[in-house]
Amino acid sequence: MIGLGTFIERPEYATERGSVSPQKSIPAMRLAASRSHRSPRMNRVVSELGFKEEVRRGSVGIKVGLIVEKQCDVYIHLSPRTKQWDTCAPQLILTEAGGELTDLFGEPLSYNVAEVQNRNGLVASLWRDVVTLWHYGVARGVDATHYGPTSPVTYAETVAFITRAMERKNYWVAQSAGPVPPGIPAVFNSEGRTFTLYAGSPPALPPGKGWNDGATRGWFAEALWAALDSYWGTDGNLPDGRPAGGNVP
Repeated sequence: MIGLGTFIERPEYATERGSVSPQKSIPAMRLAASRSHRSPRMNRVVSELGFKEEVRRGSVGIKVGLIVEKQCDVYIHLSPRTKQWDTCAPQLILTEAGGELTDLFGEPLSYNVAEVQNRNGLVASLWRDVVTLWHYGVARGVDATHYGPTSPVTYAETVAFITRAMERKNYWVAQSAGPVPPGIPAVFNSEGRTFTLYAGSPPALPPGKGWNDGATRGWFAEALWAALDSYWGTDGNLPDGRPAGGNVP
């Protein structure tokens, strides 16, 4: 029943309330994985996210149970073959334990609809947003070295994330040549020059701050507005000659 929580019962043990793991480090996470043969795409997800270990079990319900019992931290299923009756009860159990079950795009699963298959895959855990960012290519190299989901997002990463999102939507095209924001780390040169071409120089960094410092929400909002306005705020052409979003016939 919604709102009453999830409880775990085991023979010879007292009943305990179920809750998902508070683990915040991806390299320390355990993945609940399917026992069946895995696709090359799933192998790539596992490799790039860099989980500590995998626990292979059958059925959606059992894998969600592993998360509720804190034996695992996340479950990712890329296939469109699961159906509503595979996920409805596990979703309630997981939600009542503090977790989430969504599709790969971070959207809620749909029930009582004509299409019974979960065609956009599944993500079960508190970490759907990380997988969504990886899926869209906005966050890359999601591992201990390159991406800490609970770490501050730096000013340079803010420019990179916004730029990649604009590229993903085909509003911008990645640039291989052109000026870059002074001092931005070389690893973000491509995103920096693309941002600069379309939106102009990023907002000035606050006094005493560098590109590798954590960005403020206000600075993020300024940079995001500049990016969106570069596409939707003009009725002319973009710097690359394509029509801007505001150029409506």
